[in-house]
Amino acid sequence: MIGIFGVKKITGGFKTLTFQFHKLLSEMEIPHEVVGISEWYKFHRLKRCNKVLLISHWYYNAFLLYDFLEKLRYHGVKLYAYMVTEGKIPNSPSVRKLFKLFELIFVPSKYCYNEISKFHDCKLVPHGIDVDLFKDYGIERKYDIFMLFPSKVSRINMVRKSYDIMLKIAELFSNDYKIVTNIFAKEYGINNVKIIDIYSRDILAKVYNESKIFIFPSRIEGFGIPPLEAMACGCLCIFSDVPAHNEFGVGIKVKPVKVYEYIPDDAPCPYEFYETRVIDYVVAIKEALENYNKYKGLIEKAKEVASKYNYKELYKEILEEMGVI
Repeated sequence: MIGIFGVKKITGGFKTLTFQFHKLLSEMEIPHEVVGISEWYKFHRLKRCNKVLLISHWYYNAFLLYDFLEKLRYHGVKLYAYMVTEGKIPNSPSVRKLFKLFELIFVPSKYCYNEISKFHDCKLVPHGIDVDLFKDYGIERKYDIFMLFPSKVSRINMVRKSYDIMLKIAELFSNDYKIVTNIFAKEYGINNVKIIDIYSRDILAKVYNESKIFIFPSRIEGFGIPPLEAMACGCLCIFSDVPAHNEFGVGIKVKPVKVYEYIPDDAPCPYEFYETRVIDYVVAIKEALENYNKYKGLIEKAKEVASKYNYKELYKEILEEMGVI
C-alpha cells in the first residue's frame, strides 16, 4: 500500500496535488491511504504503508515533521517526497539529516531542482492540471480581471502572493472594470468587486473561463499552478516574471526590479523574493483590456502549452519511479 502524506484542509497547490494523487490512485484501483499533515490523529495509518509520498515545502512541513518521518523509516516505510523550495536552503547538519530520510525527491521546477539537488538526488516532474476540467469552454468572458487573494491565516503566504499589489489593482480598476475574486478578498475589506466562493475546482474553472485576464503577481513560487490553469482556460495571464512560473508561463510578463532575501518572523526559513512594481501591472492591464483582440494568438499559444501538463500522465512518472506501477 502507498501512503500520500499531504495537505487536505488548507487551500492551495499542496491541497490540489494531494487530491490529484488520490484521484489518480483511485482510478487505477491502487490501494492507498491519504493522511493530511494536520491530521496528527491519523498518522499511525501511514505505518501500514510500505511506501509514503510526502507532498510539502521543504521546511513547512517536512523539516517540522522530521521526528515523525524518522519513526516511519524505523518501521520500514520507504519515504519519497514531492517537494518545493522558494529560497535558498541552509546547509546545516539538521537540514542534511532531513534529506537523508528520502529514497528520492521529486521537484516540480528547475528552480527547485537547482536548490534541492545540492542535498539529494532529484527528479524533475512538473505539477499538472486536470486538462479535462481546465479548458476553454467558449463562453462569454463577462469579467475583465480575475485575482485570487490569499487568506490572512498565513502572513508569509500573504506577502509571498503579493496581496499588497492585488489590493492596489482592485483599488485602481474596480470603478471602471469588472473584477472578480475569491472569498478571501472579504478579509481585506475590498469593495466594488464581484466575490465568489470558489469552493470547488469546477467553479474555479468556470471563473477562469468567464474572465479576460488573470493577475498573478507572486514574489516567488515553487511552481505556480494557477497561471497554468488560467492558460488552459483561455484566460490571458499577466504575471510576475519570477521563478518558477516563468519556466512555463505564456502571457504578459512583468519584470522584477530587485531580488532580496525575506525571513519570516516565525521560522528560520529564507525566501528569495522578486519585487515587481504596481505601475507595471497597471500599464499591462490597461494595454491588455484596451487591445484584447491583439492577444488572441498569445492566448492560443498558452492553451497549447498548458494542454501538455496533464497531471495523470505526469504523476504516473512518479508512481513508476516509486515502483508502485
